[in-house]
Amino acid sequence: MVNNIQPKIEKYIRLLEIIFFVLGIAGTLYGIFVLTAFKTDILDAEQFQKLVERFEIREVHALLNVFFYLPLIAAAIGIHKRKRWGRNIGFVWSVLYLSYFPMGTIVALFSLWVLFKKETKEIFKVPKSSIL
Repeated sequence: MVNNIQPKIEKYIRLLEIIFFVLGIAGTLYGIFVLTAFKTDILDAEQFQKLVERFEIREVHALLNVFFYLPLIAAAIGIHKRKRWGRNIGFVWSVLYLSYFPMGTIVALFSLWVLFKKETKEIFKVPKSSIL
């Protein structure tokens, strides 16, 4: 029976990797595009201070996109390599992504469902005493 279940969960994990990687790349590139399109130099201290003082919502949103979606690429890589840290990043990101209704909620619920499955824990070699 385990042999029959294992390929199914592997398909879900593979789909989750792809979703995480595509969303991570798209969100990060969007943030970088907006920051470069509006000539925002966030590495320059004076420019960043002006950004904070003006509180340009599109630039702040773009910057948050970069910081929010960049770890998702790391999670996709970690899940692909079957590392526990990739799974943990996926958990944290999914919980945060629940608030992006409706599509974010659907993606987050799917990812939490896959990552919490007993078979997934076995694949990632999570100790039985571990909560996540």
